[in-house]
Amino acid sequence: MPKLTDFLPDPFGKDIYRLNAKKAREDAHLRRPHAARQAAAHFIASVPFATRKCIAVYYPAGTELHTWPLVEELQAEGKTVCLPVVTDTNKPLIFRTYTPEMPLEKGPYGIMAPSTAAPVCHPDLLIVPLLAFRRDGGRLGMGGGYYDRSLHQLRRERNVLAVGYAYADQEMEKFPVDRHDQPLDWIVTEREAIKVR
Repeated sequence: MPKLTDFLPDPFGKDIYRLNAKKAREDAHLRRPHAARQAAAHFIASVPFATRKCIAVYYPAGTELHTWPLVEELQAEGKTVCLPVVTDTNKPLIFRTYTPEMPLEKGPYGIMAPSTAAPVCHPDLLIVPLLAFRRDGGRLGMGGGYYDRSLHQLRRERNVLAVGYAYADQEMEKFPVDRHDQPLDWIVTEREAIKVR
């Protein structure tokens, strides 16, 4: 099955960085089985989420850092948790409420998402997947632009925090960032929580 990146041009020269980042993530996924629980603990201890009502997480695909320990913590804190839903190419994501007992459906690119029966949620904090991050808040994604479009739209409407969620080994000193790339406010790994801005 073709991957999303097979159809996307690479106008900013990011492909080589993506290849290296994927390898780093795969290696970390194999070597750090407790990373998801450790990252969740750093999030709860450091990120200011108390006033946030609806928190978007991602459904982990492949070697992405798992979000389920964080979901458990957030729901124990009484937060509404939602998952992203791809509705159309080149459009922002929508977010639907998620609970562990809720059935999910396979969406575009094989990503699991809530059905249309789940209520739409307008998140004020997003846990954002990534291939690589920089300490200045730069984020390297898969190349589809879904999170950049979504963050751009949400930030025009409300005060939204974007939290990159990754293995520490996904940090890169540099990679290209263009004017459409939305910066991260925090980065959380199994080793630390980094406040960017």
